[in-house]
Amino acid sequence: MAIPLVRYPLNDGVMMDFNGYVPALTDSVLNELVKKWEWLDNKAIVKYPSFLISAEYGMKYPNFREKYKIPRDTLLFGDSGGVQITTKGKFFDPIEVLRWLENNVDIGFVLDIPPPFSTARPLASKLKELGLFNHKDRAKQSARYYEIMERNRQNYNIKILKVLHGVTKTDLEYWYELTKNIEFDGWALASKPSGTPIIPALHYSFLADKEEMDYWLHYFAISGFTQTLPTIYYIKSKLKRPNEFSFDSSTWILGKIARKYLLPFTNFYLQLAPYARKLDILDSLEKYEPQIVAELFGISNSEVHRYSTEPHRKISANEVDKFGTTPCPCPICSTYSLNELLNNGMLISLHNLWLILLHCKLLDFLSKDPNLIEDYIKIECSARTIEAVEFIKYSEIHGFEQAWNKYKFSLLKSVKKTIPYSTQPKQLTLL
Repeated sequence: MAIPLVRYPLNDGVMMDFNGYVPALTDSVLNELVKKWEWLDNKAIVKYPSFLISAEYGMKYPNFREKYKIPRDTLLFGDSGGVQITTKGKFFDPIEVLRWLENNVDIGFVLDIPPPFSTARPLASKLKELGLFNHKDRAKQSARYYEIMERNRQNYNIKILKVLHGVTKTDLEYWYELTKNIEFDGWALASKPSGTPIIPALHYSFLADKEEMDYWLHYFAISGFTQTLPTIYYIKSKLKRPNEFSFDSSTWILGKIARKYLLPFTNFYLQLAPYARKLDILDSLEKYEPQIVAELFGISNSEVHRYSTEPHRKISANEVDKFGTTPCPCPICSTYSLNELLNNGMLISLHNLWLILLHCKLLDFLSKDPNLIEDYIKIECSARTIEAVEFIKYSEIHGFEQAWNKYKFSLLKSVKKTIPYSTQPKQLTLL
């Protein structure tokens, strides 16, 4: 399997190569991109040679790659659908998932059942029925899935990665010991809760202390444009095989979902045109306690917190004349007017994709030298990101166990800040 290095002209000779970033898609987003924006065609206004699709969507089409005419030089990642097990109670046959991966993707992930990180979401009835309540229960069942897929594997031309979960040393050790001898082609690390820079550092240091890491390494669901991404590329700078490294994110799709228009190198963003659901949530927060708002809208406390605290400015249709144009020279913003973006969420998403690719291109360049990207982090990033780098360096010198003992209270404090106390699972108290 060759990693695509084909260059695509995007705007006046500007090019983008695969740099580790993998945009995550749903089937509806992919359908719109292919039909309306010729996303996989040479005429596309934004084209990038990689994306991820979940088996939940992809398995509707046994020949998914042929169905969407995905070029061979597009590096296609296939998720196994584990997230849908926990969020929807929708179970999958591991052999059926395996066959779909083998027939369609370049890099796939074993079927796993992610552990709970919040008790805000009701437990699916099927999970209750099978007794899959906590980290240990789900680690054991995931290990069974891994073994089934290992025994039934037929295609060794694609890479299949094991998945590792945990936010404490105890949890990481438990999952790792159950699955370490099951043979696949690398590891995929579930950095939850997302947006916490030290969690990817924790996972990398844990594995680096155990193994040579002479394989493909992937991170799931990375968010944190200005803080977590630099941590990810610092980790890339440490790898023996930096070209066998990837991470996925669906942040770019927030343009379509919530009219979220990202701005370069900052957490501040614009919201183009009113987004009714969000406005309703914000209005309700002025009248009710957050817990009541969460119940009213069927969302978690952490989502309510995010709605109320994220720094942003709304720009509505009646303000178009005042602003005139967007503050961005990307291919989308150079081609379409602010008014067109206000009325088309997918255009905003394509702008977001371009901006993330541009940021990743910079970080990928800096990652060629660990000292260079570390200097960038010290100047541009928060204390949390700097601490993530310090954790990695301390673990390299003193070993993972000593690094854990030194940073565990700070680490768990960072994790708990992203999950309201009332919804934290009990394992977050384990040291």
